[in-house]
Amino acid sequence: MKRLTGVNPDSVLRRSIWQNREKRFSFLSNEFVKVFVPTVIIVGLLYTLVIRTIIGTSIAAAIALFIITFILITLGRWIWRQKIYPQPLKNLLNNVDRYHCVIYDIAMLDEAKANTDQSDRNALLQALQHLRSDLVQALQIERSLRQSQPIDTPNLLSPPKLTNIQTQEYAPIVNALLQISSSVQAEVRKLQAQIL
Repeated sequence: MKRLTGVNPDSVLRRSIWQNREKRFSFLSNEFVKVFVPTVIIVGLLYTLVIRTIIGTSIAAAIALFIITFILITLGRWIWRQKIYPQPLKNLLNNVDRYHCVIYDIAMLDEAKANTDQSDRNALLQALQHLRSDLVQALQIERSLRQSQPIDTPNLLSPPKLTNIQTQEYAPIVNALLQISSSVQAEVRKLQAQIL
């Protein structure tokens, strides 16, 4: 994913990171360190070089300076994150996460019932491959736009062919695949509108 998008997917705050307790803690602690360390360095320098020479030793001034600096650096990082990780990237990464959940659901179904209809399963796997290629193409388009690289106008993505799947146990999976596909197509249309 990092090679495909050009960013570390775990550094993009999105729904799957927020819902997973361990990933959320890791993300927030990493962000805290990235804000706290520069705050301590800046406050230390300002306090030593400016406040102490002008006012003298003042704990209240040091605390106020720390709070103001912490808030300013946090706001700066938030604005920077909004610029470097645009909403289309977050939406596509959310779709990738949903795609991975569908794969997990299929694996669980396969474990539970080994006697499923092979033609339905094969059609579902072909639809997964089709959706994967659509996701890859959408992520490449988004990366090209984000990095201001010239690209050809891509073809519109087509929905996966799921009409011949008859088994009821695959119905929620088929529904999820269609939702992901339509969401990816909507994002690609938005990206194509930016190209033109």
